[in-house]
Amino acid sequence: MVEDEYACVNRAQLKLKDNSGIKKKKKKRKNKETEKIIEADVKQQIKKQPPIDQKTKAEKAFQKMQEKSKNKEFSRKQK
Repeated sequence: MVEDEYACVNRAQLKLKDNSGIKKKKKKRKNKETEKIIEADVKQQIKKQPPIDQKTKAEKAFQKMQEKSKNKEFSRKQK
């Protein structure tokens, strides 16, 4: 029933390409100048943002009391 299934296949050896025929694709890179400009813009935006005060209410109250006590001492020394 089953005759040779591979009778129609070419029995010649496979041919390999030379290294000169195989080329690696180069990755596309953005222009370095545009990257530098973007980085500079980001840095400027970060600098322009006001500093975020991350102190708790207790820390703020403590700092306020410290400033008041310093002001009292300063005013006493002037007299």
